[in-house]
Amino acid sequence: MVPRRLTPAFTRAKWLADRHTPVLEQAALSDFISDGSLERHIRRMRRIYGLRREALVEALHRHFGARAQILGDAAGMHVMVRFDDEQIRERAPAMEWNS
Repeated sequence: MVPRRLTPAFTRAKWLADRHTPVLEQAALSDFISDGSLERHIRRMRRIYGLRREALVEALHRHFGARAQILGDAAGMHVMVRFDDEQIRERAPAMEWNS
């Protein structure tokens, strides 16, 4: 939001800079943020992805033990793993990965 007295100038600048703004989507996103839904969504996703990450790390330890070293911080959805096993490293390039 800008001060009411600056609204005409900002409206004109916006119109000149971008005439294809999805106004409805921006209004919906604004409501989503303003009513706290974004905060709730972020908290929920952090919890869900944290549980998924824990399950993945647990499975790596269960199946590979000390041969799988988890690197980096426990943040986000990613996990970086170093396999201290020559056979695993040799087989990895031949694996067919589904994305």
